[in-house]
Amino acid sequence: MTEYAPPLRDIRFAFDEVCDLPSLLKLDEFDHVETDMVFAVLDEVGRFAAEVIAPTNVDGDQIGAQWIPGADTDDGWAAVSTPESFRSAYAKLVDSGFNAIPFEPDFGGGGFPWLVALAVQEMFTSANMSLSLCNLLTQGAIDALQHHGSNEQQATYLPKMLTGEWSGTMNLSEPQAGSDVGAVAEAHQRRDCRSASPAGAKAASAEARCECRSMAEEKCEPQQLHWVERGRVRACRRFY
Repeated sequence: MTEYAPPLRDIRFAFDEVCDLPSLLKLDEFDHVETDMVFAVLDEVGRFAAEVIAPTNVDGDQIGAQWIPGADTDDGWAAVSTPESFRSAYAKLVDSGFNAIPFEPDFGGGGFPWLVALAVQEMFTSANMSLSLCNLLTQGAIDALQHHGSNEQQATYLPKMLTGEWSGTMNLSEPQAGSDVGAVAEAHQRRDCRSASPAGAKAASAEARCECRSMAEEKCEPQQLHWVERGRVRACRRFY
């Protein structure tokens, strides 16, 4: 059994003595958040990390991720499946609402300072880094939608992405580009002011459900990185 002891005492010290949490909560946008509320939430997050997330490390080591070849019954799709304990823990995380702590209340978020979310990330990452990475990718997609998405896209995707029911994806890998963003060759050419035609090959999608649409990082004219909405990819990692 993997044992994890959340550093709640250290977090409280950092919040009180270094970050000055009480002063931060005096800002108008956080007038619904109280200091005692923050620490109560973090206590529960710590318990969840220790009792639900950390034990999945055993299956992560002993079972690991499993490659599932594509078959005619699923339209040739291939997948990488996580252990059952990962799926169960992630489902409980979705139900907990912890993913939504720092995001806008208009879409179901808690409206807490990002300082609190960073402490949550620290505990989840320490409890099981591989499982926690899904949350980070989802946060990145949420930020992209909040800053650049249309009202329709925000209303469609954000409520379920905030809970984690729908996850964000990373569509970076290509045959010639793993983590090297500069080597990405995927591109799109605009057809008009509202649409574009993608060209290139994305090798895999991390942390996605096969049915979901995703945003892909691509080069567009003139050679700049841009987020565009994409359809299916040929492989995905399943949490469900």
